[in-house]
Amino acid sequence: MAWTSKELFDRVLREQEVARADIELMVKARVAEDLHLDWKGGKVVNAKTGGATIRKAVAGFANAEGGVLVLGVNGGDVGTGEKKWTMTPCFKTKGKQSTKEWVEQVLVPLRASLRPQPTVVAIDDGELVLIGVQRSDLLVQVVEKGQEVVHYLRFYGTTQKVPGYLLADLLLGRRQRPRMELAILDVDVGPKPLGSGASHRQHVRFQETQRSPWPYSITVETRNASLVWADEVAYGAVLMSEAAQGRRDGQGRKVAARLDVPHSVLANVSGRGRDGHDVVHAFHRGGNMAPFEKTELVRLTGFVPSMIYLINARREAATMWQREHGLLLSTVVDLDGLGDFRITYWAPVYVVARNSTPQWFQLRIVYDEQARVIENLCSCEPADGRPRIDITVEHKAFDAHDKWEKVEGFGVAPLTPAGPRD
Repeated sequence: MAWTSKELFDRVLREQEVARADIELMVKARVAEDLHLDWKGGKVVNAKTGGATIRKAVAGFANAEGGVLVLGVNGGDVGTGEKKWTMTPCFKTKGKQSTKEWVEQVLVPLRASLRPQPTVVAIDDGELVLIGVQRSDLLVQVVEKGQEVVHYLRFYGTTQKVPGYLLADLLLGRRQRPRMELAILDVDVGPKPLGSGASHRQHVRFQETQRSPWPYSITVETRNASLVWADEVAYGAVLMSEAAQGRRDGQGRKVAARLDVPHSVLANVSGRGRDGHDVVHAFHRGGNMAPFEKTELVRLTGFVPSMIYLINARREAATMWQREHGLLLSTVVDLDGLGDFRITYWAPVYVVARNSTPQWFQLRIVYDEQARVIENLCSCEPADGRPRIDITVEHKAFDAHDKWEKVEGFGVAPLTPAGPRD
C-alpha cells in the first residue's frame, strides 16, 4: 500500500530508509500534493530559476506545518512540459557537485532563519532528492535577486506569497479574528431557453413563464483568507423579492408565493421594500473553516420583477419608430439596433463567525432584458459604507449619444426612444 504524504514526511524526518520503489508506489497511487507534500519534476534542478523554486517551497513548508519536497517526480504539473504522474529523475550531478550537494548549497541563504535545518536524502545517486522540512521556530524569509524580502506559506496543495496584512498578523500577533472573502461562482436569471426541438405546448409555457416574475439563482464562494480558524461560520443575505406574498403578473394572473431556498436555509420576510417588493432575510448556518479553506455558499433562489414589461416597451418603441418613418408594421425591424435594457440587482450579503464581527459585502448582479447575465459587471465586494438593496433598470437611449438612462417604474414603455442610433 502506498504511503500517505504524512507517512513519507515522518520517515524522512526520522531518517528511516526510503527506496525508489516506495516513491514509485506513491506515484502509481497518485498521492496528491497537500499541506505536507510537494512534487517537483527533475527539470527543476537544471532550470534557470531552479534554486529560487526550491527555496520558495522549503520556506513555505517551514512557515506552515512542515512537509517533504520530492525532486524527480512530476505529480500533476503540466506547466513543466513533463508528463503527469511520472518519474522524471534529476541529473546525478550539477556542475562539479552531486545533486544532493547542490541542493544543500541552494538552501544556504535560508540558514539564518530556518530552524531546525532540513533533512536532505538522495536516492539512486541523486536521481531522486527528498527534502524534509520541519516547522521553523522563526519566520523564514526569502531574498531573491531584484526582489524585496518575501515570505512564503504552504497551505493545502500550493505555496503562496504571504500578503502584507497576514505578515503583520504573524509578526504583531493580531491573529484573533478571521478575515472572509466572497466571490460569485454562478448566476442564473430567467427561464431556461428552449431547444430547437421544443413543442408548441412548451413554447406556450415558456411565454407564460416570461410573463411571471423571473427566477434567479445565485451561488457565492466563501474563503477564509486569514491564518486563524473561523468558528461556526454563518451566512446571511437580504434579498428583494416578490416571492413571499402572492402577486399578479402583467396579465393579471396570480403569482405563486414562494421563495426557493435549500432546507438548511432559514428565510423570513423582514419588511416591505420599494415598489411593493418584500425584503427577505435568508440565513444559513455553516461549520468551521480552516485557514484559506473555500466553501460554496448555498444557492439562493428567489424572484425579481418581471421583465416582460421591458420587452413590451422595446417592441412598442420599434412600432413607434416604424410609424414615424412611414414604414409598414410588417417591415422587419432589428430590435437589437433600437437600444437595450440593463437590470441591476443589488443585495447585501454578510458572513459572521463566532470569533469575528460581521463582514458585509455588496452583491451586484447585472443582466439584460433577455436574461443574459453581464458577467464583467457582476461583483461581490466588501461593502464600502452601507450596502444597497435595490433593483434598478437602465435603458440605452437610441440617440447618437448612446447613453444609459435610468428607467422610472416598470410600466409599459417606461422610456420612449428619441430616434434611431447612427
